[in-house]
Amino acid sequence: MLDLLFGIVVIGALGTCYARPGAAVGLLLSGFALEQCAQAFVPLAGRNNSLVNYILALFVAIATLRQVLRFGVRVLFPRGPMALSIVFLAYCYLTVTWSIFPSVTENILLESLPYVLVFVGLAPLTVQSEQDLNDAFFSLVIATTTTFLLLILFAEWGGRSVYLPYGDFYSNPLALTQAAGASLICVTLSPVLRRLPRPLGLPFALVTLSVVLVAFVRTGSRGQIVSSIATVLFFVAITKRGIWFLPVALSSIALLGTSLFEDEVRANRLRWSGDQMRRDLTEDRIGSAQQLFEYWSSSDPLHVLFGLGNSISYDPRILGGYPHVVPVEVLCEEGIVGALLFAACIGLSVHYAIKAGLSSNGLTRQLFTTVLALMLYEFLLTLKQGSLLGSRTFLTLVSLPSSFVVLSRILSIETQGETRGQALHRTLAPSPASKRPGRDRSQPTALSAIRR
Repeated sequence: MLDLLFGIVVIGALGTCYARPGAAVGLLLSGFALEQCAQAFVPLAGRNNSLVNYILALFVAIATLRQVLRFGVRVLFPRGPMALSIVFLAYCYLTVTWSIFPSVTENILLESLPYVLVFVGLAPLTVQSEQDLNDAFFSLVIATTTTFLLLILFAEWGGRSVYLPYGDFYSNPLALTQAAGASLICVTLSPVLRRLPRPLGLPFALVTLSVVLVAFVRTGSRGQIVSSIATVLFFVAITKRGIWFLPVALSSIALLGTSLFEDEVRANRLRWSGDQMRRDLTEDRIGSAQQLFEYWSSSDPLHVLFGLGNSISYDPRILGGYPHVVPVEVLCEEGIVGALLFAACIGLSVHYAIKAGLSSNGLTRQLFTTVLALMLYEFLLTLKQGSLLGSRTFLTLVSLPSSFVVLSRILSIETQGETRGQALHRTLAPSPASKRPGRDRSQPTALSAIRR
């Protein structure tokens, strides 16, 4: 019965991604939480660990196909930050030719290739308009809120994690809290609440914030909690949005959460002690990163310049795993050249987001601000967890402002007197020579309908 219900939900989500392509990105960004929820309740997903990943890839493929049908094959050509991100990742794959441990590098790169193709090669293509970006944030909030409600109310918890009965193991609490932090940012900074009827906006925001805070209390993932709240407060201070609502809501819900989940608060209290945090930081993060950095800095000049090879830290002769600090990992494994490319990807992405945001109105500026906030949040997480190829959501967000190239052109064309729909058609639509005889492929777009 649960498998059948799961299939119905997947079919409905497929239809949504075809009708609203941007929704696929939101589902992808909340994929870790969706995966754990499916594995906790659905036998089919619990016995097939990769099933949800395949489904998410299908969502992105359907959404990309929809954008190609709307705007033509030009959508498939990467632009701006996405193009530079692809160049950077291609360089990462090229390091296998001079890696000090080529077999380790090759194995990790091959395992990561499907994720790179989906998260960086396809996902950014599904966002070609403001409406797509709005759909992405809305689907992320809906997906994570629904997921956490189900997990909090019906799943079995053990310590900080959800018990996955069909695989007989406990989930990764960091992945859950990461999705909760992204949802907190979206519901606070993005215009998703405007899509709801006015009487439902405030209750929905309170439910989402309540779920997020309960997830924070139960998982006790310090980095995600601090990073998400700090990011929200930083952007609230800059944009002056929610400046009265957010502190009151967070304080009230935090008090309620600590009252209802007193046992979880007591159990996780030691994790917040100064000694424990100092030990985790110095041994697991700084210690590993310093060890890798010393190995790299003492190597020959060519390896200093071009890197030791992607993922060589997984070899037991180095660390036996990733160093938990992605910028240091990039510097050592991809060298100075790779680090400069990585920094250029981030810098170009931020540049396009700021430029497009400054040249647009309030609604569009909110969308761009939310992208910047999510990028900052995910970047802060790369300083304390994961690997470069494992930081897939960050790579997606860095590539996402590629659509801002198109939006900036549209905004500049609008100043010349064209309507928004005409500007979009002029920027993205296939040339007349590419149209089939007797068939007009131009059509009204979601972008042309916004704020009419």
